Amino acid sequence: MSADNLIFKHLPYQVRSRLNEFTGAELKVWLCLLSHANSKHDGKAFPGISLMVRETGLSKHGVDNAIGGLKDKGWIVRSSTYSRATGQRTAASTWCKWAPAISGSHWERIMNHVSKSGAR
Repeated sequence: MSADNLIFKHLPYQVRSRLNEFTGAELKVWLCLLSHANSKHDGKAFPGISLMVRETGLSKHGVDNAIGGLKDKGWIVRSSTYSRATGQRTAASTWCKWAPAISGSHWERIMNHVSKSGAR
């Protein structure tokens, strides 16, 4: 595929204006997760750590740290399922957000209104 055939979709302003919040590793992992997000599953992404290591060029420790940073900053949400028998995690889902709402911003008010109304 030549560069002429590539289509670049512009990032929304609420993401572009906040790129400084990412470390380099976090940006790699966030983009990797977005590329695996599945619209059939409400934007959930299911790539394993080993796949993210291969695709981002980061170490396992680097991917784990980046996921933790993204979660702490509100750029992703993670949930896990656990085995009742063993108590161990059996699967993890990750939801990518375009951008977490800034406290007191118009976007935060919109997101609060949407979540209260139950709309998606």
